[in-house]
Amino acid sequence: MKAANTFRRYLVIPSILVGLFSAGLLQAQGPYSIKGRILDAATKETLPGANLQILGTSIAANSDENGAFVLERIASPKGFLVASYIGYKSDTLVFEFSNRNAIEKTIQLKASAVLMDQIEVTGKLQGQMKATHDQLTATSIKNIVAAEQMLKFPDLNAAEAIARIPGITLQRDQGEGRFIQLRGTPPELSNFSVNGEQIPSPEGNVRYVGLDVVPLDQVASIEISKALTPDQDGDAIGGSINLITRMAQDTIPEIHAALAGGYNHLSEKPQYNTQFAFGQRIKKFGFYANGSFLEDNRASHSMEFNFNESRFGGDTTFRIHYDIVQLRHYEITRKRTGLSGTWDYQPNRNHLFSLNLLYNRFSDQELRRRVRYNIGGGFLLSETSSREAEIERDLRDREKIQTISSANLGGRHRLGPWSLDYTLSLSTAREEIPDPWTSTSTTTWSAWGSIFQNLTGRS
Repeated sequence: MKAANTFRRYLVIPSILVGLFSAGLLQAQGPYSIKGRILDAATKETLPGANLQILGTSIAANSDENGAFVLERIASPKGFLVASYIGYKSDTLVFEFSNRNAIEKTIQLKASAVLMDQIEVTGKLQGQMKATHDQLTATSIKNIVAAEQMLKFPDLNAAEAIARIPGITLQRDQGEGRFIQLRGTPPELSNFSVNGEQIPSPEGNVRYVGLDVVPLDQVASIEISKALTPDQDGDAIGGSINLITRMAQDTIPEIHAALAGGYNHLSEKPQYNTQFAFGQRIKKFGFYANGSFLEDNRASHSMEFNFNESRFGGDTTFRIHYDIVQLRHYEITRKRTGLSGTWDYQPNRNHLFSLNLLYNRFSDQELRRRVRYNIGGGFLLSETSSREAEIERDLRDREKIQTISSANLGGRHRLGPWSLDYTLSLSTAREEIPDPWTSTSTTTWSAWGSIFQNLTGRS
């Protein structure tokens, strides 16, 4: 009996050892996990949001705001850990768990940098910086805007660019800017100049100029004076607008090219704009040539109303009613061509001779379909209905062509404490309307009120 108990005691000890070994073996087989931190190798700062992944598996994690990370449920005791971060070189580390199921690592990534040769950045007093300087040092109150600032906006002509200046109102035609008003005054009270010389209006019965004729890419800067000063013409009551064309600035060739396009869903036609400019100074001579062309196909639908005051039937009370209602449909094709050239000779810093040429052509072709409901011409039944009224339909097709040309030959000289400026200029403006035609048809309706009521209900 004593021998049997001794045998059982020696048998239990090996069993316990075998159990402990098996448990350790199962524990070493997984699952495994990796935790740690990811840092900048140079500054030792944490890298939040870094990506860590076990190569060849879908096990991945991102580091938190402290750079800490945890990768769990790793099946294999050996493998590769890939760490990556934007702006840093990716790193691949080898890991092995051996008899452990969790390990801790600190990963350090190096910033990826591209070494460049030494470069030199120089600035020039031109563009908007020069415009701001001229505005601050001007003898009168004025606004000056340079081409660099104007080209930041999608403006097509000079009028739309000027309208972005405070104190200026823009009158539009079919959605495109045309006439400029300074400080609320009518357009005819302001002067319009190119390179300091006044230009005439293409329209014979007015003195103001529609600046939709001038493409924006032909202008180097715009000067706006909002108050009349002694150095200006006496007829500039509202102010003056001066367009300054481009001039060569450097011996390094200056090239500008642009190609833009679009599509108008209402007219179902394309739009496109092209521009090319080249300028360079060669020793004491400088030249700059610029050309652009734009074709804009537009369409619009509009409804216009005229009101009147009348009595209905035997009623003695006057009431306001619809007099004429017009439905209009426009198809518009606008083409704008701009050409400019500048030649100058500067023997030294005190003398400058220059020749500036500018040519702009603006074609506005308009096809208008119109229906006129003449309610007031019939027997009024109510404010919105009439009997024996007329309906007129007309079709008008006309093309208006405006051209503005300017040539300035002059010089600037500094003679000690004195300065001498002189200019010989020639400016022309012209408007043509070749072969316009209009076709009109009239229909009389005896019972017409219900048609108009349906029409106004839809509007």
